[in-house]
Amino acid sequence: YRDAELPREWIGELASYTREQGLDFLCTPYDREAVDLLVDVGMPAFKIGSGDITWTSLLQYVAEQGLPVILATGASTLAEVEQAVDVIESTGNNDLILLQCVTNYPSEFESANIRTMSALAEMFDVPVGYSDHTPGSAVPLGAVSRGACVIEKHFTDDKSREGPDHSFAMNPKEFSMMVTDVRNLN
Repeated sequence: YRDAELPREWIGELASYTREQGLDFLCTPYDREAVDLLVDVGMPAFKIGSGDITWTSLLQYVAEQGLPVILATGASTLAEVEQAVDVIESTGNNDLILLQCVTNYPSEFESANIRTMSALAEMFDVPVGYSDHTPGSAVPLGAVSRGACVIEKHFTDDKSREGPDHSFAMNPKEFSMMVTDVRNLN
């Protein structure tokens, strides 16, 4: 994990550069210190990975910051999702989006189960989205057609790079095409 970790010294510069490009800077925190750092650089929302859905003290601390929370639900039971939603909403923070997610990298199309988004939206009365690890844009487009308001997709400048995500991530041209297709659906 250390090989894939983003050095904290880069956060301020990355946040500034992202804003200069007209984009929102988002980063997933994995401890309280990271939460504080991300608040300090003006991050507009938090994304919490599905691996931390049961770390209730971190969820509570994140939610207490008063920013929107985007929570991935991969590899979770409905009881775990319910507990996480309860923890976040107990802080008075009701600005929550749940992401359907398959935690295999890359994941198979047959495992996408985008219909789960509808169940999550109905059960928890929150907006939903999809965190995608399949190649291409078929699953994100299907998710948008079923009501996803957020799509999380891995991005790379070079698919041949070493690392767990590059092979199925989108390059700039593919990502741009997906964004155009998503906007055309809406």
